[in-house]
Amino acid sequence: MMLSKLSWKSVRLNYYHYIVYLIGMIFAVTIYYSFNAISYDEVLLKSVGSEVALKAFLSFGALLIALMILSFMFTINRFFFMRRAKEIGIYQLIGMKKRQIAGLFFSEIYLLGLAGLVIGIFFGIVFSKLFSMILIKVMVLNVESSLSLSIPSIINTVLVFILLLFMVSIHSSYLIYSYQLSGFFKKEERPVIEAKKLTGKQAILGVLGVALILFSYFLSLRVVSLLFNPVLGTIGFLLLPFVLVGLCAIGTYLFFKYTIHIFIHFFTRRKTGHYQGLSMLVAGNTRLHLYKGSNTLTTITIFIACSLGVIGGSASFYTLSLDHVNATNPTDFMVNSSLYETVKKSIGTQDEISESVQLNFKLVGSQYHYSISKEGTTVLEPINILSLSNYQEYQKINPYLKTIKLSDDHQAVQLDDRSMSLVRYDPIFQLADGTTIKVTAKTPDYLGEPLLRYNRPTIVVSDHLFDKIGSDAAYSLTAFNLRNSQDVDLANRLSEEFVKEWQFPMYYDLKQEGDTVSGYVSQQSQKSGAEQTLEEKEIWTLNYSSRLTELVYSRKLLGALIYIVLFLGIFALIISGSVLMVRQFAEAERERGTYRLLDRLGIPQKQIRQLIYRQNIIIFFFPMLLGILHAFFAVHLFNQLIPSPGYRLAYLSCGVLLLIYIVYYVLTSKIYYWIVEKDEPS
Repeated sequence: MMLSKLSWKSVRLNYYHYIVYLIGMIFAVTIYYSFNAISYDEVLLKSVGSEVALKAFLSFGALLIALMILSFMFTINRFFFMRRAKEIGIYQLIGMKKRQIAGLFFSEIYLLGLAGLVIGIFFGIVFSKLFSMILIKVMVLNVESSLSLSIPSIINTVLVFILLLFMVSIHSSYLIYSYQLSGFFKKEERPVIEAKKLTGKQAILGVLGVALILFSYFLSLRVVSLLFNPVLGTIGFLLLPFVLVGLCAIGTYLFFKYTIHIFIHFFTRRKTGHYQGLSMLVAGNTRLHLYKGSNTLTTITIFIACSLGVIGGSASFYTLSLDHVNATNPTDFMVNSSLYETVKKSIGTQDEISESVQLNFKLVGSQYHYSISKEGTTVLEPINILSLSNYQEYQKINPYLKTIKLSDDHQAVQLDDRSMSLVRYDPIFQLADGTTIKVTAKTPDYLGEPLLRYNRPTIVVSDHLFDKIGSDAAYSLTAFNLRNSQDVDLANRLSEEFVKEWQFPMYYDLKQEGDTVSGYVSQQSQKSGAEQTLEEKEIWTLNYSSRLTELVYSRKLLGALIYIVLFLGIFALIISGSVLMVRQFAEAERERGTYRLLDRLGIPQKQIRQLIYRQNIIIFFFPMLLGILHAFFAVHLFNQLIPSPGYRLAYLSCGVLLLIYIVYYVLTSKIYYWIVEKDEPS
């Protein structure tokens, strides 16, 4: 009975701490339950199909939420413990045993945890329909969302969060049993930070912090040139991301620990208006808070940067996936021409096909050079040759093809596969018939699935040059559109009747003697029992590709990814703001005596309130702005390697982050002022 009374009194006296903790728990339980409820929605799972492991995606997202909330609970629990150190010492002096004190903490943890669990499950049941509607929208599914009570999800959520509460209880016990009684009454060691003095150590480490951050930004801007740097090499380039993260993390720590002293030093050295508006006290308190909280602020900054970077990265994958569908399936279907008549009969009526074009390729032997990083490779392989007129004919039914103009036979355009943007081709292609092709321009490859073209480079040449080039390995592809391009049933039926498989082999054996390429590319193998010395190679092509099938799959897969990442990212931002909020509440209680003294000295309440707002604006917005800056350069790095307009979502997320932190900042400042003004608890 006594433990429950003490627990209730502690919660009642410090309810503003516990409200932040409780809100974070409720939000986490709501999302966790919703993810689980969707994973048990058989109608939704059936609509998604087996090709996208939606249940596994949601389970993984729920696991990440559980890990994040565990980290949040551990951090907040430590703040609570350190703030109540003297109270625990008093309990020991009056004869309470450590197991009884641990029981007191257990009762508080489980009281708050169970309250958050019950309320969170309630909101999860209410909002699970909204969450499933959002998922259906981003995955472009044709299914109705229904509000239902998922008993398995409730059981799973209860068990997981009871386990998390148990782990936090163990953490509290460890803190209680590891502290000695004398430590509870030991006066808090406050770092001596003089407002006017700037030591040499602070200056050197402060400048080093900024230098490390700027150097990491410089490397991120030069990532493409570093990729092809002969000194760095491929291994060095692969290690580069870890180097950048390390530089950023160390630089951020030094920034909050030391660099901030340089800024405040020059601020306090101003001769005009230095003491007006309590600027000296603002500077001193801010330096102290930043110095003490450098670990927390560094973690939150990196947390923010990673959250924004992951959101931007996932959005880019979504747009890249849709762009990939447009590139590999620009028309409703593309088939090897030898199968076209069979496919047309399977469709049923000729009227179903609105337009079609036959693409005629020549697969010719070639010698060319390409490089990735400093590693250059010369290859002897076939390449695809397509005439300009055939390309332009296809352009009439393919809205994604870029316009190509060739003025003479000496010009050629290579179709550039955007998924291979890090591969650089030399412009000279030496053909086996003695022809030399010089690529004068490149254009994005929206011709269709490269695997239908034996996954080899494709070059568009003039009609005259195309006719001159000889080849024993010509083949054709037929691209066509349906009148009802969204006929999912027809697309599924064709996919069942014509299974994707490797067909139509080509054989080649090429050699280079000086500047001359010799050998053959043929539809028939030249290697017989009497010719075992031939080093003949064999390549295959896919039989067909379907736009709607690939589009539906990409929307499902990437939609699920976007859904999970957005919720996780926003939750991570809320957690970081909550940690800062609770930390500032603890600082307010420590600074209560200072502010009460200012009040007795006659300092107006308006100036005290301004001091608190100015102090908190640095604590909240320095990590936020630095995290956004880190994320900006990270996204810019990704954009250099894989260009995509989807990274804009990261910039939109910065607006959401700003809104979240403004709310936290205003609420924290108001409660901070209320804490320092209220009477000390008796």
